[in-house]
Amino acid sequence: MISYTWNKLFKNYWQSWLNGWLKRRMPAKKTHTLKHNNIFIVPSKTGFYFCILVLFLWLLGTNYENNLILGIAFLLLSLVVVSIHHTYAHLSGLSISVVNTHAGFMGGTGVLDLLIKRDNSRHYESLELQGSDDEKVKFSLIENDSYKVSLRVPLKHRGWYTPERLKISTRFPLGLVVAWSYLHVDSKILSYPTPTESSVLPTQQLLDENEATASEQMTSGRDDFAGIREYIAGDSLRDIDWRAMARGQGLATRIYEDHVSEHRWLDWQQFDGLTREARLSRLCFCILEQADSRDSTVIYGLRLPNKIFAPSSGEEHKTQLLEALALFEWESASDQ
Repeated sequence: MISYTWNKLFKNYWQSWLNGWLKRRMPAKKTHTLKHNNIFIVPSKTGFYFCILVLFLWLLGTNYENNLILGIAFLLLSLVVVSIHHTYAHLSGLSISVVNTHAGFMGGTGVLDLLIKRDNSRHYESLELQGSDDEKVKFSLIENDSYKVSLRVPLKHRGWYTPERLKISTRFPLGLVVAWSYLHVDSKILSYPTPTESSVLPTQQLLDENEATASEQMTSGRDDFAGIREYIAGDSLRDIDWRAMARGQGLATRIYEDHVSEHRWLDWQQFDGLTREARLSRLCFCILEQADSRDSTVIYGLRLPNKIFAPSSGEEHKTQLLEALALFEWESASDQ
């Protein structure tokens, strides 16, 4: 138990020191250009065993005073040295920029769009970009000068989420060494609350009794043709079916109907007794449910303690409400 505690403390201290050092050496930027101060080179697993082989050959040649074995050892060692320069050159000169971000739901993933460009005519082969969820993207820059890549980023809390460092690396050409860099992109992804279905809120409570009826209403208007009825004294002359009268069928009046949209309210107070995050999750589910409704006459609004959003519909309205939930008391939530 004591050993486990010390290991955990050492691991936390090491991680904290490493993060601080990387932050000072490679601060967050919108665009990172890879060069000598942010590229690191270490032997790969294959390269480590290769160096052991070279050492063994050198010891063998020295012990038996065999110049042939010593020559082979020095030749293999020269391959390691040359490989270091070529592997470094396969990262140096690249620039990684943030193009766009796409929001997601907490517990799921957002998307980070990146553009990787070269500023020279050098060929870049066998590059690998890795995000925080161990998703790896392999690519090369030979014929094209740039490459667009979208990385999924796990969203661990609500509100503005800062992606963890990205790792770009290569083992080209011989795989004896690995050149890599940790990049902290200066960008944030909006994280919506996790949608949670709830049976606490009956459907009829979503309706605003002061502004709309409990079901779709039909009233007299000028939108859609609904049928023909007998003429009644006082009917407008423009509604008379003159064709029917010309055919000798008597006076008849055309009927038109308007569709009155159904107003629905999603109210913070309807989930009284639940925690803040639980309310936000259920409101998020209700917004998605209303947005996916096949009834085009339904428009919905949102009442929060600090703001009210008038009833509307459409993708822009849905995004506006989800953003409001994501940023609701976000600063106080992020401190917990």
